[in-house]
Amino acid sequence: MKHRIHPCKSAFLWVTVSLGAASVALVWFVSSLPESPWPARPQAPFAWATGLPETPEAPGDPPPSVTDVDPHAADNWDIELIFAWDADINERKRAILRLVKRSPSRAEPILHHLIDNEYELSRLRLAAAQALAVLSPDPAVGEALAHHPDPIIARGAIRGIAAHDEGVATELLSQLLFDPNIPTPVRIEAAINLSRLETPEAFENLLRATYSDIDAGPAEPVLHEVLRGLVSHHYERVADFVEGILAHPEIDSAAKTALLAGMAHAPDRSASHALFQQARSDDPAIREAAIWSIVGQGRPGVDQAELLDLLRQESVSWVRSTLYEALRQLDHVPMHSLWNEVIGETDVSTRIRGYNLIAAHVTPSEVTLFDQTIVPELQQIAQENSSLTDRVGAVIALGRAPGSAAAAGALRQLTQDGPDPETRRAAEIALRNQPQPAN
Repeated sequence: MKHRIHPCKSAFLWVTVSLGAASVALVWFVSSLPESPWPARPQAPFAWATGLPETPEAPGDPPPSVTDVDPHAADNWDIELIFAWDADINERKRAILRLVKRSPSRAEPILHHLIDNEYELSRLRLAAAQALAVLSPDPAVGEALAHHPDPIIARGAIRGIAAHDEGVATELLSQLLFDPNIPTPVRIEAAINLSRLETPEAFENLLRATYSDIDAGPAEPVLHEVLRGLVSHHYERVADFVEGILAHPEIDSAAKTALLAGMAHAPDRSASHALFQQARSDDPAIREAAIWSIVGQGRPGVDQAELLDLLRQESVSWVRSTLYEALRQLDHVPMHSLWNEVIGETDVSTRIRGYNLIAAHVTPSEVTLFDQTIVPELQQIAQENSSLTDRVGAVIALGRAPGSAAAAGALRQLTQDGPDPETRRAAEIALRNQPQPAN
């Protein structure tokens, strides 16, 4: 009588033999693959995950001892860092710049790889396109990248071309600016970089864009960027033109606020007088934009007395909030003249902005009054207000007052029983950074 194998055992043996054969085939297949030209993704160093001091393997410039032994070690270090997905994005971008500067021939294929890898971070791909546009001696390479279907790559190429060759950049960026088939983000990038060029043709094309019909010229967001660029870099040449736009009743507020935003960066504060004029406009949106631009020029030279005068005349609560924030950024604002005005604000958000102003400028002789009259309300807002923005704004105000024991106590309590994680976290940060009273 023949010994017969049970059907279940037969199936098991067949599966075992098949798996063994498949394993052998897989090993042979993997071993026959060509070695990848790109470095393997490094694992995140232990220090990154724990917050401990960085080891020599952490991102950054390679140690001098490494580069002294092997002249190619610095390149290898940066190549490894470029492909380290867990590394800081800014470190990876710096590694690209170092590699391009030291070893252009090694950098070029890596840059192409980054550009073609759609799973990479956008900022890294943009940096790669920018570097490649600078690196390539053939202008056609940069032009092709500037017309890349991915706006990220096109924007990076535009930055590289603008930094590398003003003549080529003027012609190419002007074409992109006026081409309605180019994506809006790319046309905006073209307008930004065109405004920074020193060639006469760049200025003429920007000015021509403002006179074009919307259908024939740039779309509205692009047009706003053109206006910003003109006044940021060429204000004195277009001052009369700007004044005409701001005074024109049929031009919308968005275009005017774009102009005002650019005026903050006008050379030598040449737009200051015009900004203060617009801060008294009948349109509250224009007034607010002008105030932000006045402060955006920087602290030195800002007329504190005129800002205080604007505050006394302003009736719209959200514009008053902006004025409080503008005054907070100045030095030595006299609080005795504003104390009752801030406390009397009927809008809670505006009052919080005012309290931030008072807290930032409270003097040692006023701390007791601050503790008695303002701290209890700020603590109540932080604990009970329905708006997260207002709760956090109140916490920040508590953390601004130097030497306020009551504010410090309120912050300690909020770290324990704040109404939500965001408020508790804000209280922790404010308590840790509360300034000490001036000597």
